[in-house]
Amino acid sequence: AEAIGRLNSTLEGGVQCHFVSVVGEDAAGRAVLASLTSAGVDVAHVRTVEGAATACYVGVFDEGGQPVAGVADMSILNTISSSLLPDSVLSGASMLVMDANIPPPELEKLVVRAKALGVPTLFEPTSVAKCRGGVSKEGWILGFDYITPNNKELECMTGKAAACHLDRMAMGDVPTILVTEGHKGVRYVTSPPPGEKTLGFGSVPPPGGGVPSEKVVNATGCGDCFTAGFVHALVMGTPLRESIEFGQECAKLALKEEGAVPKGLEVLRI
Repeated sequence: AEAIGRLNSTLEGGVQCHFVSVVGEDAAGRAVLASLTSAGVDVAHVRTVEGAATACYVGVFDEGGQPVAGVADMSILNTISSSLLPDSVLSGASMLVMDANIPPPELEKLVVRAKALGVPTLFEPTSVAKCRGGVSKEGWILGFDYITPNNKELECMTGKAAACHLDRMAMGDVPTILVTEGHKGVRYVTSPPPGEKTLGFGSVPPPGGGVPSEKVVNATGCGDCFTAGFVHALVMGTPLRESIEFGQECAKLALKEEGAVPKGLEVLRI
């Protein structure tokens, strides 16, 4: 949300980003809200939970900026309710972006509501440990319009090798699948246009050959910045492939800075 807010900050007529979640009644929660507000994000639908600690993640990274260990306290996120997002806001949305930190029953409710209102949805699987939250009890991926897993997350969600399952997913479960592959770039598949049977397949290499490992400072915010850039470009009317390319530019910038959301996002243009 902060990344999208920063991308919007210098645009006239940019799309307003609303952040819907929960924070604790603590210094960390106040810092989160202040950071989001400074980025131009609407936090009116964030609930402060009395007596709870704001979700926190502490990571350990190697010399190449890759995570090797982490400790997290995300228990407060189990209190997220779909009722935090009113229809008055959802109905006017260009897209509803969700991640796997939302409790699965509430995630499913949000998808149903968005479908009823004609709002496209995107699911960011978050991690292998949490990505199954986007799968129904029957084993079907919920009716998202877009998902952005890496290969391991996709295999976990489907129970099958990612490469073998993409075509069937695009024909039924998810119209557009973006598989992030780090230094290899992004593979994507799209469902056929109405009346046709041919899937759309493609791959987008990282811009400029990517970031050399010795120049990677921090990989923490890379995936989130990719998704933010992709969504930002897409809702501004940019075609799919170019939206992926813009998301990669945002991810590339994130790899070069210490913070999860690089300050330089404001200077990027589609």
